[in-house]
Order: sequence, then structure tokens, then C-alpha cells
Amino acid sequence: SDLLAFFEFRLFYQPKVDLRRGKVVGMEALIRWQHPKRGRLLPDEFIAELEPLGLVEALDTWVLNQACLAAKAWQRPGSDPITVAVNISAYSFQRRKFADSIRSMLERTGLAPGCLEIEIIESIAMGQPERAGYSIDRLRDLGVRVMLDDFGTGFSSLKHLRQLPFDGLKIDHSFVE
Repeated sequence: SDLLAFFEFRLFYQPKVDLRRGKVVGMEALIRWQHPKRGRLLPDEFIAELEPLGLVEALDTWVLNQACLAAKAWQRPGSDPITVAVNISAYSFQRRKFADSIRSMLERTGLAPGCLEIEIIESIAMGQPERAGYSIDRLRDLGVRVMLDDFGTGFSSLKHLRQLPFDGLKIDHSFVE
């Protein structure tokens, strides 16, 4: 945690809006590194630097914890729950104990499992579909939703996606264009 503060990581939240109802229904947690010399960096610009240092899992844990605490604070009695979506690295998602760590985090933060969405990119799901399917099933058993993020940037087809039990699909903007 102190080490992550040293790197000046910040979480930003992008709202998800239900256009029919005109209401914010969720947020997506977006990690940024406010680098003292290079400015604000997107994950693609720094994750590869953290991998050799073994810090990706620590960053994922920090992001998940902060996002769950924020989502818990957004809940209001009598209102629809607000979900939080968190992108997870391949390293963290493919760990056998990942679902157990999510269960513990939900218990610790008090966030209802249905208020958390885990987003993984296509290459994680299609690279090792059996392992991905195991992790997805375990998370869904907890009540956590699992989304496929950035569909259309890799080489999978909709046919291949039917093999995995995703709760939703986010199509990459470049694919739509």
C-alpha cells in the first residue's frame, strides 16, 4: 500500500448510465499513474513496467479494495444498487485462489457481490479457456458478474465466446467504428 502510494496511483470513476431511465447505475474504476515526470499514464503505459517487479497483483488488490469501498459508500437505502466494474490483469485472474480473494474482499468491505463486476480482456479468456471458465464459474457462484472487455481487439469469434459463461460483453470502440 505504501509502495503504491509512492507510485502516485489514482482511481477515477467513469459513470455507467441507463439511458432509458436517465440514471447512473454503475461506475467503472479506472487506474491512472500520475507520474512526476511523464504525467498521467494509462495502464497500457505502465503495467509492463510493474510486471517484472511483481507489483501487478498488489495493484489489482489495491484497485479492487478501493473500488469496493467506494461502491459500498455509494449505496443508499431504498435506491437501486450502484455497481462498480474493475479491470483485472491476466496474472491475478488466472490465480486459482482469485475467487477466494474476491470473497474475502467483499466480506471485508461489506459490498454485496452483485454490486461488483470483474472485467477481463479477450486474450485472458481465449488464451486458456478452461482456466478462465473455472475462474468465471467460481466468481459467478459468489454472485459477482464477469464481463468480457474490449471484444473485437483480438482474434476470437462470437462462436468461441459462447463456450464461456460471461454475464456481458463490452465491444471495443475501434471494432464499432
